Amino acid sequence: MSQAAEIVRSARLRSRLSQRALARRTGTSQAAISRIERGLEEPTLERLEQILAGLGWKLETTLEPIEVHDEEPFRLQQNASKDPSALLEGGLNWLRFGNEVRAAGERARAKARG
Repeated sequence: MSQAAEIVRSARLRSRLSQRALARRTGTSQAAISRIERGLEEPTLERLEQILAGLGWKLETTLEPIEVHDEEPFRLQQNASKDPSALLEGGLNWLRFGNEVRAAGERARAKARG
């Protein structure tokens, strides 16, 4: 389930409204609300805010740095200056490695089965 789906469903249940009542308040259909709540339709941020306003809720967001990604901009800048064939070769090496890991896992499962 998407975060938007969880937010809409949770807010609707807290507001004690049916999907149909919410749809009337926001000028949409009950089917559209259902699709959003089931994660089949991802609303835009503007649409999500509109739905939450119909429930009497306000969406607040914050930006927080992720420490793990401190090196990411530097790595991306380095990759941008690399030769495309070198990047492709690196990707192929990762693919080969992944295939080796998968094959080793399959061999271990087969050995465990008997």
